[in-house]
Amino acid sequence: MKSKHYVFLFLVTGVYLLFELAFNARLLDVVGSTLDHDAVDEIEFFGRIISGIAFTLVLWPMVLKYAARDDREKQVYTLETEREISAPTRIELPSKAPKKPYGLVRTGFLLAITLALGVATSYGIQEGILKGITATSSAAQKRAAATLVALTGAMHSENVSLDGLPMDQVDLDSPEGKTFLAILPALALSTDNLEEKTENELGQIVRQRTVHALGGALAFYNKAYLPSEAALKESFNGYLRLADPHFEAAQKIPEEQAKAYRQYRNGLGKYSPYTLPKSLYKRVRSNVRKNGVYVDSYWDPRDKAGFYAAVEKKIRNRIDPQYNHQMFQHFGFHLPSDLNFQGFIQHKKMQGYWHSKMSTPKHLTLATGWSFEEFKARMFDPWMDYVVENEVERLLSPIETFEDGGTNVTLGNDAIRAAYIPLVAFIFSTIGALVHTFKTAAFALLMGMYRWKPIAYAVAGCAAAVLTYVWVIPAATTSNSVSESLLFTKLEEDTIEKAGPGMAMVMRGLIQVQTEFYPISEAIRTKVLFGIRYEKDWELKDLEDWISNFLS
Repeated sequence: MKSKHYVFLFLVTGVYLLFELAFNARLLDVVGSTLDHDAVDEIEFFGRIISGIAFTLVLWPMVLKYAARDDREKQVYTLETEREISAPTRIELPSKAPKKPYGLVRTGFLLAITLALGVATSYGIQEGILKGITATSSAAQKRAAATLVALTGAMHSENVSLDGLPMDQVDLDSPEGKTFLAILPALALSTDNLEEKTENELGQIVRQRTVHALGGALAFYNKAYLPSEAALKESFNGYLRLADPHFEAAQKIPEEQAKAYRQYRNGLGKYSPYTLPKSLYKRVRSNVRKNGVYVDSYWDPRDKAGFYAAVEKKIRNRIDPQYNHQMFQHFGFHLPSDLNFQGFIQHKKMQGYWHSKMSTPKHLTLATGWSFEEFKARMFDPWMDYVVENEVERLLSPIETFEDGGTNVTLGNDAIRAAYIPLVAFIFSTIGALVHTFKTAAFALLMGMYRWKPIAYAVAGCAAAVLTYVWVIPAATTSNSVSESLLFTKLEEDTIEKAGPGMAMVMRGLIQVQTEFYPISEAIRTKVLFGIRYEKDWELKDLEDWISNFLS
């Protein structure tokens, strides 16, 4: 490769390193403050993409070397001489034409293919690691993970004190505190009797988490209940516009029945229904049908109720289809046309409709006109009790329900993934940052020393070794407030006993190195990359603001 190739590799590796370091800071902020599945999945997605780019940058030097090869420099010239000096010289050329270096387009295509394969490979490796951890985790670990994920999600924003786990010793807003919180589910999986230590607080935390997600009772009252109540009143007005014509038509049914019956009686002539000879029954039935009253073939002319039923059926067949069609278009279900406002609100289907609009449980009865105090006492608090009861029961279900085929196997598998995603992401991000710091330095040297690659790599290696010895190792091995806390040391002892010293050493190193690593990464994210957030839903305005900050 030539100097220009090393310039290219230096630039792309340096840019990657900036985004990798910024991602490390953002990763810590996200997983250190929440274990919400959507937020974790989003940051995990970007982490895998960045790790894939890191893997690709390891391959690109080989791709560039292959694309830049020039076999024309390797033509073989053999000089064959005989004893006589005047013997002719013979040149032996290779049998195949020499290969020329790839052009810019072909080289770019190779780099793009390598990038796609690198990202896919890295993505698959990390997914395979998580699947392997999930597959080898026991049902007891999956249940413990479900509990821990629920608890950890509340620890950052709530004052949580777990029996036997003194959380008040840890500053959760510090870099090391955020790292501890991010890997706590994986770290605490080795703790004995976890459920006994957390059961008393679990219900309280589930309630706090749910209330926080809803914004509080007053916010839900103002933003959900009151608007839905107003919308329901407007819906009742729409209901009346459809129901009133149908109701009025239905109210006239008795009058129509009486009128039709009089016509039937008058048509019998000198007979009454009770004196009519049976020999005339068939003829009478036929005449009644001709007049539009479709009595059945066995109708008895003395059966007044049957006649009235046939008249009502005739009218209903005329007025009901259009009404029902309008109801389904407007509400999606059928409602009687004789409801007043309270009947409309309390109807089972309207209650279900109202609950669906507010995402509240359907076993609770909603009513209009509630003050906030009434709403909280009759709706919000019972709702929270219901959520707590069901969630705690689900999280503390028997262990066998978390085994394959059990009712909670999906919950357990998702919890194990959520517990280990931050740890796996931190490991890959830290390795990528350290390796490519060395590579960036090496490419910087190779730009001017590409003819003396061994010397350049040796200098870069010595610099990396010195940096590791002077900064990385001391940062990873120097205790901080978290790693010295009774909580961490207790969890670390359990991890060493159950998972081995290697896992405990990695977790301690991650917590301790962030004290030095996070401020640098966060400064790059906010000052150099202008606060990049690594979110999928970036809007055009976000991009415009980012470009504006960059240009200014």
